[in-house]
Amino acid sequence: MVRRLPPLNALHALDAVLRHGSVKKAAQEIGVTPAAVSQHVKQLEQTLGVALLVRHPRSITLTAEGERLLQPLAKGFDQLEAAIAPLTHPGRAVSVVLSTLPSLGRAWLVPMIPELQSRFVHLGLTVRTEATLVDFDRSDVALAIRYCHAPERGLVSVRLFGETVSPVCSPQLAHTAEARRGLDALVRLPLLHDTDAARHGAPFGWDDWTSRAAISQRPALSFSDATLLLDAAEAGLGIALGRSPLVHSRLLRGRLAQPVSEQRRTARAYFAVTSRRQYRKPAIRELFDWFAGRASEWSAQFDEPSA
Repeated sequence: MVRRLPPLNALHALDAVLRHGSVKKAAQEIGVTPAAVSQHVKQLEQTLGVALLVRHPRSITLTAEGERLLQPLAKGFDQLEAAIAPLTHPGRAVSVVLSTLPSLGRAWLVPMIPELQSRFVHLGLTVRTEATLVDFDRSDVALAIRYCHAPERGLVSVRLFGETVSPVCSPQLAHTAEARRGLDALVRLPLLHDTDAARHGAPFGWDDWTSRAAISQRPALSFSDATLLLDAAEAGLGIALGRSPLVHSRLLRGRLAQPVSEQRRTARAYFAVTSRRQYRKPAIRELFDWFAGRASEWSAQFDEPSA
């Protein structure tokens, strides 16, 4: 059977343009000039006899025919890439870049890496810590752990777990008479502040837990990094507001304690997120689905206030 297909280079150029929405970005990905990409697309339109793109001075949009080609073309190239990779690099691990928040990476992801390596022996994992949201069109990140109300539309996502916030401190400080008198007495002890988390609003700032007058009586000790904040609490420097995914293992090991029982839920949650294009790749889909399969377990640990 003779395959009646246009030139592969032209289809490759169109695929890149459709994904990026830009001739310039497509040219950068392929490694040719924007003029070469435009020529490939024009030749393809002439071969097919239909217009695929509407060219504007500073952007492009898809025609109805271009929209019809978008998903099938991307899926075809993804399958072709997946089929060729084992032949061109036999035995080589599939490289995956996973993005996460620095504090969550240290407290939750790193302890899980031995399990991930055992389960996904074919994956070469790069963990990238960053506080900004990933732009999957411009980044090599395949999977991201995001902290938000809900991921943006058009992405493949699953809610992994939420969190609660509670006062935490060293076991020695938790056993002092003042710490055991309740929240009103607790805030008279040295308080540690998380300036990064406080920008998300309640209940991350101490003024969400007590009056501003009560916390302004002593000099503040503040941290922009949640891990340093908890290290300081563990060292006995004061009381911190700890987030359940970040303090869970420290509480289990007795390195931190909860001097009062009060805990509060936050409005945001942690999601595993990837692009539709990345999710079509077998290795990324398998990893994403593994995270999704563990979500109920993690939610039980972090979502609900502990007894």
